[in-house]
Amino acid sequence: MDDPLRKNTYWHIFFDDGGVLNNNDIRGAQWRKILPQFFIAQFGGTEEIWSKANYRVIEELMNDITRRWETQDRPEDFNEYWGTVMVRWVKHMFEYADIHLPDIDRIELFKDVSKFVIPQVRSANVGVQETLQILWERGYNLYTASGEVSWELEDYILGMGCESYFHDLYYGPDLINEGKLSPFFFTKIFQDVGILPSQAIVIDDNPYFLKYAREAGAHIIQSSINGSKQSVADYIIHEFHEIPAIIEKITHSP
Repeated sequence: MDDPLRKNTYWHIFFDDGGVLNNNDIRGAQWRKILPQFFIAQFGGTEEIWSKANYRVIEELMNDITRRWETQDRPEDFNEYWGTVMVRWVKHMFEYADIHLPDIDRIELFKDVSKFVIPQVRSANVGVQETLQILWERGYNLYTASGEVSWELEDYILGMGCESYFHDLYYGPDLINEGKLSPFFFTKIFQDVGILPSQAIVIDDNPYFLKYAREAGAHIIQSSINGSKQSVADYIIHEFHEIPAIIEKITHSP
């Protein structure tokens, strides 16, 4: 959120969500606990049935997305592609639960599920709110740059109580109609913000995304907060509160 009394700086910091702002293991466990409540209330079944169905659907989706990371298989129209993903997610949820799928708008149902679950999720990594406040007070411009769509990101940020530190655009693929599957994802975000890539610092845990960000011309910081992966960056953090010191190094380097 912009503050007219606050002087913005040259630097723009872009945060991934899962593995940086939030812990995916904690979040996934909460989703499996909360999501069945929605389906049971409307369609019957049990917590076990819907939780197992969700686990299978997410596993399928992540296998497809991982393949796309590895091959840079970009849909020509991300928003059209994501529409098919939402429809398939709902269809397979009911198939795996072995419960009849009524004649309803599947995309709207997908969104209703997310709107029910996400505001209840509490999976922020330790020190996120305090560190974001420090960065914001130092004048850095804070954004998201995540594979989740913008309305999901906004709800997660609201749940963390950190919305006042971010600009109002929560960058996910839907805002730029470009999947997080190649350097074009970051290039289009930087163009939309109106900055040079050299003004951007991208913080992510995924080696593919970090490579894409570097190829797009950004500075990169790799998160190992929720577990180590292949190291591809010069700067690696193990706790969220380490971020300001590393950013100071980047912004003051020759």
